[in-house]
Amino acid sequence: MNWKIVLPALLITAAALGGCGGDDCTTASDHLAACAVTTTSASTGMMMDMACSGVPLCQAQCENQYTCTQINGNDPSFTACMNLCKGK
Repeated sequence: MNWKIVLPALLITAAALGGCGGDDCTTASDHLAACAVTTTSASTGMMMDMACSGVPLCQAQCENQYTCTQINGNDPSFTACMNLCKGK
């Protein structure tokens, strides 16, 4: 195997895949779906329908920072992050 060709090809592939659907709102929607306790999640569909800017973007960034346990348990730091997005 010629590593001079394979390594750059792998790096290019990884960079390309990293950019696919990688906006914060999509990532947050996927994360929330993975964290969902039930099989349906009302917030997932709504996240995809809204523009990924302003409050939805801020909240998506919060959701991406926290674990499922913190999100599902309404961890105070997660709740504070979400409230900051709303200006509370």
